[in-house]
Amino acid sequence: MRRRARATGPGPGTGRVRTRPRARRSGSRAGGADVVLTGVVGSEAERDALVAAATEQAGGATVVDELTVTPGALPQPGVTTTSVGAIAALLGAVPADIATSIDGDTLTLTGTAPDSASAQAAGAALGALLPGTTVDNQLAVAGGGAAASGELDDAGKRELQTAIDALVAGAPITFEPNSPALTASGAATVDGIVTLVALVPGARVQVDGYVATGPGDGVLTAQELSDQRAAAVRDALVAGGVPADNITARGLGEGDTPAAQAAGRRVEITVV
Repeated sequence: MRRRARATGPGPGTGRVRTRPRARRSGSRAGGADVVLTGVVGSEAERDALVAAATEQAGGATVVDELTVTPGALPQPGVTTTSVGAIAALLGAVPADIATSIDGDTLTLTGTAPDSASAQAAGAALGALLPGTTVDNQLAVAGGGAAASGELDDAGKRELQTAIDALVAGAPITFEPNSPALTASGAATVDGIVTLVALVPGARVQVDGYVATGPGDGVLTAQELSDQRAAAVRDALVAGGVPADNITARGLGEGDTPAAQAAGRRVEITVV
């Protein structure tokens, strides 16, 4: 099944985004979601801007425009290209039947997630994608992915990995040039992952650090810098409550797929 996302505006000052399963495939990427925007906007320009933002961030999902233009209607507080784009990115990646209500700088999540990892990921992802907003996470959990022993079973690992990937897709873990210091957005993403991993008993993760292609500043080698970046994220996870024994950190230099600039200055996290 595919998931369908719906954005509606039930009244002034409120926007809503909702996902639900559906049987028909629309030809967009496997595992994605259709994003359907509905509600009232004040101009064609406003509609075009919101649709463009959703399309850009939806990760290949099909965006269906069902917005109604009422000339002169005031913009809805909190419903911006940034918020709509961030929610489209979330819906395209997080496996949950959720609704997001936007009211000014408060985002309220309701609905049912398949597991605690997905529920926490939804809130963490929105918080990381929309800094300065307050996320009221009211998602209920339909079932868990942890085995009775406290170790994650295969399903739980997949769910946690999907949750982490959703968060990182919207805001990668990036670093300052030639430095193990996180960028502001990278630090916010790490904070979200700290919350996510710490709340999943038995989670074990591998942290891989990378550097961008190029000569660097000559102070550290590529290996040394990538080691330090992986260690910085490992230390943040430990400080947030993740057992050190459950984390493996390593530097991989430029890696198998070198990338320039911010895309290369990164850390990737894998559930193992």
